[in-house]
Amino acid sequence: MEKTVSEKINYLKELHAKTFKKLGLEKPQFIPRICYTPIGEKEKVISFFEQDLRKRQDVYTHFVSKGYESEDPENRLWKWTFNPNYDQEYKKSDPHPETGHIRYIVPITELELIDDNYFKKSSEPELFDIDEVIPDPNQDLPLDQLTIRDLAAIMLKKPVSRKSWLNDIITNKKK
Repeated sequence: MEKTVSEKINYLKELHAKTFKKLGLEKPQFIPRICYTPIGEKEKVISFFEQDLRKRQDVYTHFVSKGYESEDPENRLWKWTFNPNYDQEYKKSDPHPETGHIRYIVPITELELIDDNYFKKSSEPELFDIDEVIPDPNQDLPLDQLTIRDLAAIMLKKPVSRKSWLNDIITNKKK
């Protein structure tokens, strides 16, 4: 007998139960999603429904097929950190013809992998070589190309910039 969608989601959530416990989360918002590249685009994305984001919580996800089968042989868990400006910052899908629901399109570069390294960095500060993180000064973007999103990333200390090197500085990641 074929499993229901709910059973498939519960199975995936159970795969990550130890990680959720380690994160101290009793009832995480876990929403498996399809990871895809939209036609005409180069960047992979996932999407969330507006009702998911209105909860104002971080979202944990697992890449799945349309039938909610894991598409990730490593069964990795990803986190999207809640962005209060999601309504202005993300592209929106067309409304569903029957339900009218829209989805917010989130680049996967905004997701954070929750693995052993995630726990290491959150428990101990990681030193990094600034020259490896910031682009070559001769190729660095001028200040007038700093976006509001970049400024928000800096001020809020959240890796929400579309510039990966800036997000790396904010999260103290070493490349």
